[in-house]
Amino acid sequence: MSAWSGGELQRVALGALGEHTDERARDALAHATLTLRPATAGWEGSAGHVEAHRVTIGLDARRLGTLRAAPALADALCAAVANAIATRPHESLADVELRWDPGAQATVLEGYRGSPPGPEATLGEALADYLGASGEPELGRVVLTAERVAGGRGVLVRVDRASDDARSRGILTRAVRDLLADEGVQLRIRT
Repeated sequence: MSAWSGGELQRVALGALGEHTDERARDALAHATLTLRPATAGWEGSAGHVEAHRVTIGLDARRLGTLRAAPALADALCAAVANAIATRPHESLADVELRWDPGAQATVLEGYRGSPPGPEATLGEALADYLGASGEPELGRVVLTAERVAGGRGVLVRVDRASDDARSRGILTRAVRDLLADEGVQLRIRT
């Protein structure tokens, strides 16, 4: 069983990023929350048993949108986490999941204390930030609110002008599903 803490893994992974890494990847990792689920897989290797861990990287919506718009950045984070875990014998990375963490923007590695926590983002704020960072700033600017409805399986998005064309609906739906990590969420749009 691994003894990695999220903070320790984050520090080692930040050190594993190369000097030529895109600054957006470094920024995302520095402001992320890392959670490790140990020993989700394992196998027998030539040097003995290997335990593979699943890591969830929690990000604020803007950084998550940035990573979704530039997959090479997500690959850099995955490589850094894999390299960090591999510093311990008989340990490996099984998988990395990128997720929206409403409180992630408050986590900043500065000195030994970090910055004070800020308020958690609402779903509407997160949706606007995500859209802006993922290349849809115009659509992000029309989002007024977003909230769960119908027992949590639906989301109502209020916009300040008509954005109910098929393209906008598809983009909004993908963004909400990514933020909530739920492919089954149904979206309703209202002006």
